[in-house]
Amino acid sequence: MAKILHSVILSILGSGAIFAAPAPVGAQTDNPNVAPPSVESSVPPAASTVVAPVATSDVEAPASSPVAPVDSGAPVAPAANSDVPVFDAWVAEASNKAGVLPRSVVFVRSLGETPGSELRFLPLDTEAFNKLSFISAANSINADWDFKLNKRKFAGMDRLAAVVALTGADCVVLAPEKGEWQLIRPDGVKRTVLSAGQAPKSTGNEDLIEWLFANLGWDGIVLDQKGNYVLVGSTSKSMSFPQIQALAVNNSTAKINLKANERIGAGLLSLREGKLGVGIFDIVFLGQGITSIPVGTKLVIEKKN
Repeated sequence: MAKILHSVILSILGSGAIFAAPAPVGAQTDNPNVAPPSVESSVPPAASTVVAPVATSDVEAPASSPVAPVDSGAPVAPAANSDVPVFDAWVAEASNKAGVLPRSVVFVRSLGETPGSELRFLPLDTEAFNKLSFISAANSINADWDFKLNKRKFAGMDRLAAVVALTGADCVVLAPEKGEWQLIRPDGVKRTVLSAGQAPKSTGNEDLIEWLFANLGWDGIVLDQKGNYVLVGSTSKSMSFPQIQALAVNNSTAKINLKANERIGAGLLSLREGKLGVGIFDIVFLGQGITSIPVGTKLVIEKKN
């Protein structure tokens, strides 16, 4: 039975970063059916995938691969079904928990910062978008009308600050019709470009969401934890496959986006119940010295076709 934990595939495909699973600490008799499948990164690999070999002793990746280990820990005994939090009540309770960023995003065609240009939002069906992701899209149509009706109010304001005031968004995607797109974290008139890259295939909701999470560098975020259960915000696509696996990224609570070399494993989770872009996960095991998965922890979630 000790081979069950060894069945965890240890590679994260994004930019060659690898999670090393804990060495077995004994037979996993409390949940013998858990045999976690591989977990893929949301970012396509820059080179060929390197998978760490499975051995009967400590697991080591090839020397040419950057290794992000999970220290040997112990399986977490599953709680009784009666202890599982009520889904909708838990979602409502965790909706305003501090430490979850981003919660909302706005897509902007132009900030109107060059002569002859105006602040323009990317028109979206926000109701449809918000059914596909726990990160909500600001209502760009309302924001556009608000800006036009209150031009004097916003005339002397920094354009990025005006966008935040109009929408309340945590992050702004600058999405010009031509050229690269940028994911920006606003802080008053200051701004941090978190990521920049090629525009998505289209401005359809599915492609926008795929672009957003790829540029965040993670697939889900912890909204809350109760006992051996973790409430996770992600996408409807990720939550639509039963018993998918996720790796929690250690020390990721304060980071909005992740680089490949920052994905150091803290524990393994398994989806119990999902609805729209939110899911309840069981904690399968935690790394050595780790006792909880804090709010704001980022996850890399197994992909399904």
